[in-house]
Order: sequence, then structure tokens, then C-alpha cells
Amino acid sequence: MSTGHWLVSARFDLGLLIGPALLAALIALILPAGVEVGPLGFLVLVVGIDVAHVWATLWRTLFDPGERRRLAPWLIALPFACAVVAMMLHGVSPPLFWTAMAYLAVFHFIRQQLGFGMLYRARAGLGHAGAAVERWLYYGLTGTPILWWHAHLPRPFAWFMPGDFVPGLPAVVPQLAGVVTLGLGLLHLKNRLAEGASWGRDLWLVTTAAVWWGGVVFARGDLAFTLPNVVHHGVPYLALVAWTVAGRWAVSGEGPGRPWMFTRGGGLGLRAAAARLGAG
Repeated sequence: MSTGHWLVSARFDLGLLIGPALLAALIALILPAGVEVGPLGFLVLVVGIDVAHVWATLWRTLFDPGERRRLAPWLIALPFACAVVAMMLHGVSPPLFWTAMAYLAVFHFIRQQLGFGMLYRARAGLGHAGAAVERWLYYGLTGTPILWWHAHLPRPFAWFMPGDFVPGLPAVVPQLAGVVTLGLGLLHLKNRLAEGASWGRDLWLVTTAAVWWGGVVFARGDLAFTLPNVVHHGVPYLALVAWTVAGRWAVSGEGPGRPWMFTRGGGLGLRAAAARLGAG
């Protein structure tokens, strides 16, 4: 399965978790200034990847008989409660609603990148020593560009809509955050050298830095911001869900149903792709 270097395998991780995001970040850097996402880009990136990765959560919750039995009350109550709160917030103030959604989405994006980093750490068999430094390094690598964004509003792109971030942050705040992040990076490097090789984990960390700094600080347009951030956020999640569901079927024949896209003859061929890549 894994040597500890990779979450699944070298081919799977590089082909589906790390490679697409690095390629997207490179494309974003060479895009001309001011390029918009456009209708086709919106369908592919926002609907086809970002929205799709959210709906993929259903395969690990409601569509999984075991999880559904264990968490049924929460799986019903929480979405309903969130919808009610969101509608009430929008009723009070639409701008406030979009600001709240933007900050919630930023937190969600940051936590997912951290989560993959911690999965790599667990896969490498590492204990608690150095975990706090690595965790806060992820917060620094992702949070500092967001703070820089706040200190340089307006930008040629927005998270959801213009004005959803609160302006007026002093420039010294991201500068201080950058210094702290640099210090965390040096501490992590010291720990990393003492721990031995863990290439997938290293590449995921580097990819996170490239996407968040390249896709926020150096982005010169809407597409340059959206492309790397959405690809890095959505594609690895979709791949990991597909691999997990396919693996459960391969081992036990049980799991969250056997939908068409997870069958060997399915149009997306996700089950076969996961099996082939996971064997590497």
C-alpha cells in the first residue's frame, strides 16, 4: 500500500493529489493580468470541482449505511440548522451573509489543507513531537496570504463577491505573520531533518505554499486566483473519496453503495483508476 512516503502511492499522490495543483499554480503565474474565469471556467472549476467535492461528502456520510446509522440525527439536523441560520443571516443583511460565508469558506479551505498534511504525518508513523509546529506552519502558509489580501484590498478578484472581506488591516499584520511563519518553517525543517524522508508530506507542504502564495499574493486576475485554489482544494478530496470508497468495496464488498462512476465500466472510471494508481 504505502512506504510511509505517500498517502496512497507515488503515482496516486503525484497524479491526483499534488501534481494537478502544482500545474494549476504554474499556469496561474503565467496568465496575463485581468483574465476572468468566464462561464466555461465557472462550470469546470466552481461547479465541476468545488461544488462537486462538497457533494462527494455524501459518499462518506448519508450514502454509507454504517455512517448513516451511526450519525443519522446529526446528518439531518446539522444541514437543516445551517440552512436556517444562513437564511436568517441573509434576511438581516445580504452583505453580512456573504462576509460570513467568505470567512467560513476560508477557514474550510485552510483546514482541509492542514487535514491532508496531518494525514501524511500519520501515514509516516510520526508521533506528537513536532506536530504542533507543523500544524501552525500550515496556518501560517495559508493565513499569511489571506492577511496580506486584507491589507491590500481591493484586489482584481474576490472570494465570493466584491466587498465580502473586511478592509483596513494594517500592512504590519501580514508582515509579522510572515516572520512568524518563517520561524515556524525553520523549526519544521529542523524537525524534518531529524525524522527522515517523507516525500509526499514535503511535496504537499510545498504545494500548499505555492498555491496560497501564488494564487493570492501573486495572482493578477480572477482566473489566476480561482484555478490553483479550487484545483488544490477539490481534486485531492474527490480522489481520496473515490479511492476510499473503491477500497472498501475491494476489501469487503460493503460501503456507500456502488454507484456507476465507481464501477470499472463507469464513465469516470474512478474505481479502476484508483485501483491502478494505488498499486504503484
